[in-house]
Amino acid sequence: MRHRSEMLGDSARQLQLMQKTLAETNIKIQHVFSDIDGTSAQATITAILQGERDPAKLADLRDGRCRSSVSAITGALKGDYREEHLFVLGQSQSAWRKVASRLAKPLRMGVFGLQKSNAKLGDYVRKMKARLGKAEGIVAGAHKLARIIYGMIKNQKPYNGAEAFKTTPQTAARRRRNLERQAAALGLQLVAAV
Repeated sequence: MRHRSEMLGDSARQLQLMQKTLAETNIKIQHVFSDIDGTSAQATITAILQGERDPAKLADLRDGRCRSSVSAITGALKGDYREEHLFVLGQSQSAWRKVASRLAKPLRMGVFGLQKSNAKLGDYVRKMKARLGKAEGIVAGAHKLARIIYGMIKNQKPYNGAEAFKTTPQTAARRRRNLERQAAALGLQLVAAV
């Protein structure tokens, strides 16, 4: 546990150093992306480190789920790209990626063991592998396992499979829409059970 805590601390320090370096270059990435370790922010930082300086091109790298407008992102990415700051930014991103990979590896290894389990998590991993492919299914299983572990630690409660895999109203509505769409494609109509 102590080793994991140290790695989490290392990860947080590298993220803070990236934020500080970006602030020194007058790039206000934290104002347009919710997480500096998110998909959009990391894609933007990687492109900056590869030499892209055009704010419009950088803004196009945002993930489709990003809520910030392209104009807001473009405005936030106008900065002073000095070589010494970019060097520190590159070093921090590289160190952060190494720590993040070391943190994720035990989860992926745990999922490899779970994929043959008859438990609900094993079923989930097999379903995700069938839907997304082997690698993405393992990652999806690792994310689910991480959320379960986080919930156990946060709530100070033991593992409860029923709670971890409960059907939310959103999931039930999505399943219903999918069934209705499939029935309509077959020329059938769903009728609620009495």
